[in-house]
Amino acid sequence: MKLILQLSLIALKSLTQQKVRTGLTMLGVIIGVGAVIVMVSIGEGAKRRVSSRIQGMGTNLLIVRPGVSRRGPVRSAAVETLTRDDAREIAKISEVALISPEVSKTAQVKYFASNTSTTVLGATQTWMSVNNFELASGRFIDDYDDRTSRKVAVLGATPATELFEGENPIGQKIKIKGVNFEVVGVLTAKGQSGYRNPDDQIVVPLNTAQRRLFGLDYLRAINVQVASEEAMTPVQQEIERLLRDRHRIQPGAPSDFNIRNQKEIMETMAEVTDTFTALLAAVAAVS
Repeated sequence: MKLILQLSLIALKSLTQQKVRTGLTMLGVIIGVGAVIVMVSIGEGAKRRVSSRIQGMGTNLLIVRPGVSRRGPVRSAAVETLTRDDAREIAKISEVALISPEVSKTAQVKYFASNTSTTVLGATQTWMSVNNFELASGRFIDDYDDRTSRKVAVLGATPATELFEGENPIGQKIKIKGVNFEVVGVLTAKGQSGYRNPDDQIVVPLNTAQRRLFGLDYLRAINVQVASEEAMTPVQQEIERLLRDRHRIQPGAPSDFNIRNQKEIMETMAEVTDTFTALLAAVAAVS
């Protein structure tokens, strides 16, 4: 014990005699440790942000989209095989909580002298619940709007700001591709997510979009909300079997659709952000 005390006194004396060297050594250690902590925190923050953005798309979500046709080795346009009948059959699968079929195209929208180019989305009344959106004002489209192909619209936060600039849009008339629509609601802003801005869109009834705006009889996507996370893989397999049977796809032939699993997307992004965090920590450790 006496030896340890003597060595401590000698070390303390050496440190006080070499104040500049001691200060620089301490500064290096402090900067190095601090850099590692900051970089790891940045990586963890990025991981949580990515996860929250993906979850913001909807919980326990499967996204069914058309496949891409091929002519030899060349990929051409998306196939046009997904229909509302497909969506109705998917809704009958056990453990499927909600479905949201949709179509979308970019279109010019006008309100008097104001105009903007935005995504016009045709959807049903389940779309808001499946995609975790909330209303800022007004109402969302309902089943009656869809069945009767009513010309009503719900604005995302971005077109609401660009077209009305602080004015209350509820009850006003806008023109979508030259067709008059009544604004019945405005969505709460979510914030941009990567390349896609979920606030930059206008939602109209699905039948209205298909028949009055775009002249389509097929769907761009079917969003499927599964009752539990554990059921996502079995439901995905059942959807795969169901659609291959409905589309008369022979065994061994490629599907004319693809299914994206939100859980798989989150796991992949978690692996990417973990690698990113480890890289940041390694770079910081060098300092």
